[in-house]
Amino acid sequence: MSRASATRKSKRRRSERLVEVGPGIVQASVEDILAAIQAVDPDLPWSEAAEELVPVFPRRRPMPPGVPDTVLVQRGPGFEVGMGIDIGPAFLYVTQQLLDRWGMEADDAFDRAVANVRDRCATRRLEPPHQGQVGDVPTTWFQSGEGICSAMLLIPDEIGSRLGRHAQYLIAPMRDLLVSIPLEAGLGYATWLREAIAEDDPNCLDLPVFTLIRDDLRIASAKEHHVVSGPVH
Repeated sequence: MSRASATRKSKRRRSERLVEVGPGIVQASVEDILAAIQAVDPDLPWSEAAEELVPVFPRRRPMPPGVPDTVLVQRGPGFEVGMGIDIGPAFLYVTQQLLDRWGMEADDAFDRAVANVRDRCATRRLEPPHQGQVGDVPTTWFQSGEGICSAMLLIPDEIGSRLGRHAQYLIAPMRDLLVSIPLEAGLGYATWLREAIAEDDPNCLDLPVFTLIRDDLRIASAKEHHVVSGPVH
């Protein structure tokens, strides 16, 4: 089990108490997280779990002792991705034991998880992106309210439709947060901002800086872009 970093705020979760962990970044309270975990049926069948399955990127910091390993699959530009059952302010890792009980192969379950993200993009009201500025750099912050921003890296055309298809850096330091940064800010700046945000979240994701150009998502390379060492003022 793992707490969600940036929580979803769907209609059936409007009673969640939100805690601000950074400027404009919120997550569910510990009390709501524990209540959601305790309410889950430990024998949840595939027929019920399938609809709430979402891709889950590994977090940077080690999981607490006793938490079972999630099944990981290889996808996209060097992605290693697991799966979780979304229970609102938290999610339950999908283990090999759980897949065996469901009678599901990892690839098939993962395909359903990605399809669920695309379905949420199409059928649920996602929160709009917000324009901001850090130092002298204009940035766009996207927190969907559905817990799927980082998972949208697996379907970059959905990101482009919201953040634009211009050349940009993308960082996903938290489960439900994407930040768009102009390329002219430099890879060093994008890396600095990713680290600054991650410091606020014990569940920060273990993801690099990406470039997104016309729906083409790639891991950013210092050889391709000018590097600066920190925030631009």
